[in-house]
Amino acid sequence: MKTLDTTANEHRGRQREEELLLRLEVDDFNSRYADALDQGNLKEWPNFFAPSPFYKIASRENFSGGFPIGIMYCDSKEMLIDRATAILSSMEFSPRIITHFISNHFVSDVVPSSAFSSRSNFLLVENMADQKPSLLMAGQYYDKFIWSESKLLLKERICVYDSILIQTSIIYPV
Repeated sequence: MKTLDTTANEHRGRQREEELLLRLEVDDFNSRYADALDQGNLKEWPNFFAPSPFYKIASRENFSGGFPIGIMYCDSKEMLIDRATAILSSMEFSPRIITHFISNHFVSDVVPSSAFSSRSNFLLVENMADQKPSLLMAGQYYDKFIWSESKLLLKERICVYDSILIQTSIIYPV
């Protein structure tokens, strides 16, 4: 006969297993996201988002204060597509390679088979042919994911950078 303790432990075990699986999903998603951006496939970037997405890059100060101000702000799929198209069609800047490092995924607010939130750390390193590699940005993603036809998509991604000063070369999505 099962005791209340045994049933509670089984439930906690299932919750932990679901959390670990979602963390793996987030890790896989972010690996594909980073690879698309790192390889310069900006046309693919909007495909990581749900039909009515929200995307913003904001300072820690503005985010913590609840201010809507950001250095990049897109509140529709069309704005994401427009941003990618503008970058690809106006290469008026020095060629660069940006490498994403994304880690430490924390999952919360799980609605089984529907949606959940996640927070992950990110680090961007910029490499230019005539300079040493440099730290472009570090911070955290605050994400809201949804499932669409068994595919994970971003409903919301807020990229919060930690430093007060940022390089003026932030033209690419983070």
